[in-house]
Amino acid sequence: MTVETPDTSSDGAAYSGYADKITAFARAPFTEFEEPGGPAEVEERARGRGWRRTIGELLVCPYCLGMWISGGFNVGMVVAPRGTRFTASVLTGLTISDFLQIAYKAAEDRGLGGI
Repeated sequence: MTVETPDTSSDGAAYSGYADKITAFARAPFTEFEEPGGPAEVEERARGRGWRRTIGELLVCPYCLGMWISGGFNVGMVVAPRGTRFTASVLTGLTISDFLQIAYKAAEDRGLGGI
């Protein structure tokens, strides 16, 4: 499901996607909209200099952000193992939910979805 979002880019290009609408406020100080990507995705680039640009580069690079989050989980297992395990279990549930949704959609597209 794609939800049309209001025009929030500086160059007047509107983009769609529910994930972008939810996280746009957090990315806005660090990134600039370039063009629509795939479904529920946008292409952005880092803005500014110094720490602002560094954070922007992390936000536009999913691989880089994933590595930092992974490192944070490793530190969390040493510093606060109970809270880290709880957070990891929540994210595991989210991942399982995503895979089930993808499998359901694939089954529905093949005509295996019941009614």
